[in-house]
Amino acid sequence: MTKQGGGRGWARTLGLWRVCVLFLGVSVTISYLALKVELADVAREAERCQARIAALKEERAKLNAAVVFRQKPGAIERIARGELGMEYPAGRLSDIGVVSRQLEGIQ
Repeated sequence: MTKQGGGRGWARTLGLWRVCVLFLGVSVTISYLALKVELADVAREAERCQARIAALKEERAKLNAAVVFRQKPGAIERIARGELGMEYPAGRLSDIGVVSRQLEGIQ
């Protein structure tokens, strides 16, 4: 006596294994692609940060150069006269000393 459908059990089990392997393969592929997308996003962000760092370093160098320039004697006066159009009230620095001494005498 042989069982009928005995071969079907093995076929069903084999089919189930195929489905599991296929599901596992699809899951691994989707996970791999998700990681690749995330890695690409992180790489783009890193490039943006590096560009920002380069821009900030350039700006810092310009600001340091401006500080050095402004520390030179007469630089502030040149900026005040040239860019801002400022002048001494009496026209010369020595006149300011005379005027300030006169004001001290009044008080």
